[in-house]
Amino acid sequence: MNDRAKAVLALLALLLPAALLWGFVVGVADPGASGEPTATYEIRYEGETVALTQTSGRVRAGTLVVLAGSGGTASRQVWVAPNGTGYDNGGRGHPVRPGDQFVFLADLSPGDTVRVVWTSADGEDRAVLTESTVDPATTASPAG
Repeated sequence: MNDRAKAVLALLALLLPAALLWGFVVGVADPGASGEPTATYEIRYEGETVALTQTSGRVRAGTLVVLAGSGGTASRQVWVAPNGTGYDNGGRGHPVRPGDQFVFLADLSPGDTVRVVWTSADGEDRAVLTESTVDPATTASPAG
């Protein structure tokens, strides 16, 4: 091996670790390593139907579920993508983006809560991205 080839290898040996470190610092090398998402949601109650719409942010990795109800009786709904697959895949599928909507049936009463909960792909981190309490006006049956 000549001196020029040795110099190129030495330079690569120095630059490669630096490039990988920079990638992780700015979140380029591992998009799921950037921590919890900063997404926002709109929650609407329409009788027994709950409609969630993501209004900002992006959820790329982890598990996204909706807990609806009170205390120990809350139901767990995995956010379902428009193609019918659940967003419970460690981030290897449908990312949830602004405008995406998830609609499901829930038997809610005044005082019950609806939470959108994110869990990291490795299960280490968890965050409540939004929470809403059902008020009496939203659970009233339509007149007529």
